[in-house]
Amino acid sequence: MTEKNLVKKFIENPHRGIIRISEVPVYGRSIDVCEFDGKYVTIIEFKLHDWRKALLQLNQTMTVSDFNYICMVKPKTFKCIETIKNEFRKYGFGVIFYDGVFVVHLDSIRNKKIWRSEKNRLVKRMKEMENYNGR
Repeated sequence: MTEKNLVKKFIENPHRGIIRISEVPVYGRSIDVCEFDGKYVTIIEFKLHDWRKALLQLNQTMTVSDFNYICMVKPKTFKCIETIKNEFRKYGFGVIFYDGVFVVHLDSIRNKKIWRSEKNRLVKRMKEMENYNGR
């Protein structure tokens, strides 16, 4: 399994009424997946192993999103699962593990420190990308 395959599986799992776009540009980098439900923006960074890098990436882009998650293949040990959850909990970020299905193991806390104009710019970009991709 590659990170790209994990993103593809997630994107192919549709949710009614949610715009779900991959590789969305924000602050000079590309976010793995952005979702917009008409009110809230959710950012999801995908990793196979390096969850610490996802912490850094989410901290860099959290000013445009209401909710922030990492998604990764479920670790084999309970200790590793708990370590990841505890680290992400410190920042209010959520955790999704994949083990044949995507399961939220820790909900994201709603971010209240949002740069509204940048969030609006992101939503506009997502809608343009959705229309361009013919969704």
